[in-house]
Amino acid sequence: MNHNSKPHTNATHRDWYQSLTSTSDSILYTYNAAFHGFAAYLDPEEADFLGNIDAVLNVFESRMNSLKTTRTPEFLGIDSNFGLGDGRQFQEIEQAAHNVIIGVIDSGVWPESRSFDDTGLPEIPKRWKGNRRVACSECECVRPLCEGHRPGMAVCARVAIYKACGSKGCCDADTLAAMDRAILDGVDVISMSFGNDSVAIPYHEDTAALGAFNAMKRGIVVSCAGGDLGSVEKGLIVSKAGGVGMIIVNEIALEGIVCWTRFGADSGSSCRGPNPVTPQILKPDIIAPGVNILAAWPDAVSPSNLEIDKRTTKFNLLSGTSMACPHASGIAALIKEAHPSWSPRAIKSAMMTTAYNLDNTLSPIRDVATGKPASPWDYGSGHIDPTKALSPGLVYDISKEDYTKFLCSLHYPHDIIEVFMSHLKLNISCSNKFSDLGDLNYPSFSVLFKNKTSIQHSRELTNVGPVNSMYEVTVTAPSTVQVSVKPAKMVFKKVGEKQRYTVTFKNKKNKKAAVGAAFGWIVWSNAQYKVSSPVAFTWT
Repeated sequence: MNHNSKPHTNATHRDWYQSLTSTSDSILYTYNAAFHGFAAYLDPEEADFLGNIDAVLNVFESRMNSLKTTRTPEFLGIDSNFGLGDGRQFQEIEQAAHNVIIGVIDSGVWPESRSFDDTGLPEIPKRWKGNRRVACSECECVRPLCEGHRPGMAVCARVAIYKACGSKGCCDADTLAAMDRAILDGVDVISMSFGNDSVAIPYHEDTAALGAFNAMKRGIVVSCAGGDLGSVEKGLIVSKAGGVGMIIVNEIALEGIVCWTRFGADSGSSCRGPNPVTPQILKPDIIAPGVNILAAWPDAVSPSNLEIDKRTTKFNLLSGTSMACPHASGIAALIKEAHPSWSPRAIKSAMMTTAYNLDNTLSPIRDVATGKPASPWDYGSGHIDPTKALSPGLVYDISKEDYTKFLCSLHYPHDIIEVFMSHLKLNISCSNKFSDLGDLNYPSFSVLFKNKTSIQHSRELTNVGPVNSMYEVTVTAPSTVQVSVKPAKMVFKKVGEKQRYTVTFKNKKNKKAAVGAAFGWIVWSNAQYKVSSPVAFTWT
């Protein structure tokens, strides 16, 4: 809805929305933070009628999405103290994380579980505007099952639970209402373990993308499960958000974090690239542990979920991107506490550019489904590495203006772009567009040659490491592509300093053989930091 078109005769926006429908009880939800609009029960004729009203920017169906479901802290290297490179120690950051609130949107929790016991925690942050009983923490309560073992990721972060999913899945109207409430309540991170498994949805009709993007604009990191059906649609949801942002764990398309699964291999449950909505943006973003994860389990449900199974258990082993997503969300919370001034895009960049693609035998991560080495279409930038993500050296940030250019470059109508940008108070003009969608300042590259023999992209890096830091670039590319980077060396004299570089990709492939895909890397490094970006090359 065009929020500013409310008639003066209607006291509230809900009154206005209600006046547009035929019955007094048709309104299901009204939205004010995730985006401006409402959900209602409408017959096809009513939907068509609303679509023709000038103040109505878009009308689309509420879809049903599906939920995505051992000692990973030790595996990820956050079971002990370590330095962040700026004089602080990890335990200092971890203990202060009780000020960070993670909004978890899925099928709810069993509050009686010892995993949600908040005994001994400090008072809930005063900025919290929600139900004071829903913000609990993992800290003193997610007690280790075995003495000496760490129970989770951001073990002192607060957790606010939003139940938006049921036995049949997660309805768009419900999940958007949960995101709307979480934004208004004051969460710092939104973790969404659900997504669409079927089709690639345009960004302006994707409620997760709309909600995540608006959360990102308010400084909230969004982490979204990538999907368990082997395609990248889920990742698009977070990318749009700017959040993990979504942080892939799958990004909506612009700003989210999309997480995949697994430890030293790429799980068959992870969704894959290429990106079906915007192939110029590489998806997924990252992978995270998601196989055989020990998680809290309700007493009312058997561990097998079968009717004949009468057993009860406090914990259960679960697998899927729903298990990977909370790992990414917790790590995003730690980074948020360590660097409260960083934008969601900077946090996502830190998680992506410090990820790794070798397993614990120093062999390439393999695809469990095929047994072959995996590629960035399987793992994105690689497996999440929290110790390095806390101190990445350089980050790729994205401005509000660049998001506007991106949406304009998709050739969306002006009123649709306003759906995304309404809170930013920008003078929206599509006079400036990207010549190629791949020019968005994303931490990865997706190069589509099509009929072109040469493609050029530029990127901007921001120094979040020491002053007077010098970086040199290293390029890995297939023999069929020539890659040049200018400049090849950058010196950052100040913290926060920004510098641009340009990459030129030249296709050397025989036109008759011009089909398929290949991969490479662009890495900026020095003795202390390694800032890595995967590159996907596609010939069609």
